[in-house]
Amino acid sequence: MKQSGTTATTTMAVIPSGYLQKSSIFLIFPERLKGSPLTNQRMIAEDLGFIVNLDALSKNQQRNAKKQSPLVRWLEQLTIIRNTCAHHGRLWNKSFAPAPTAALRTQSQFSQLPESQSERVFGALLVMVQILHVASPRTTWPDKVRTLIKDEFLANPLVTRSALGLPDSL
Repeated sequence: MKQSGTTATTTMAVIPSGYLQKSSIFLIFPERLKGSPLTNQRMIAEDLGFIVNLDALSKNQQRNAKKQSPLVRWLEQLTIIRNTCAHHGRLWNKSFAPAPTAALRTQSQFSQLPESQSERVFGALLVMVQILHVASPRTTWPDKVRTLIKDEFLANPLVTRSALGLPDSL
């Protein structure tokens, strides 16, 4: 489950109460994470595989990443996407609250994110895949979503790659 070398018990100890569910998998609520001390934000983000290389960022981006983990904004976006899905809203051509991408683009698994910020569902899907690979390493969800996008969404003449935020290289 973990990549940073600490044990799951140690990680659970630093997660404030309210983040834990009855199962061993925990949910992070963005509004609660936003108010958490930066050290807790950074530890949770790193445990989920979101490690920011500050040296690869501009001075302004470094300041922003030091003030608040970039994962906080992404979790806010995921909350909005979750609520959209729960209310049977559309995702394919909708703009969401922008989430910064520069800090995450320092990692190879996020190199396909847009250069400045992500407002479309593709960026959120990449973040979900990363979280799922940590929480459930054998998940087949990413493959199912990839197939759904390729065979169903992109086969529809009304859907464009840009409406999903997909880069041309995919």
